[in-house]
Amino acid sequence: MTTAELFKAFGGREVVMAVTGMNRNTVNHWLTEGVPYRHFAKLRKAAKKAGIPGITDEALESTRNPPPPCRRCRKAA
Repeated sequence: MTTAELFKAFGGREVVMAVTGMNRNTVNHWLTEGVPYRHFAKLRKAAKKAGIPGITDEALESTRNPPPPCRRCRKAA
């Protein structure tokens, strides 16, 4: 699941903003960085209440970009 798909499932960024209590700039930042872990529980609970299927920890985890490798790891490769 992408962050854009998550927004669409909830009916828009405004709904996600209301569920998480975050502002527009913060939620827009999630398009590049993914949803922070601390919001997973709120989003799962809101999805369950609204009857939105597929909002699981695994789906939310998939919105996150893998961290870049450390410098030492990049040099070794």
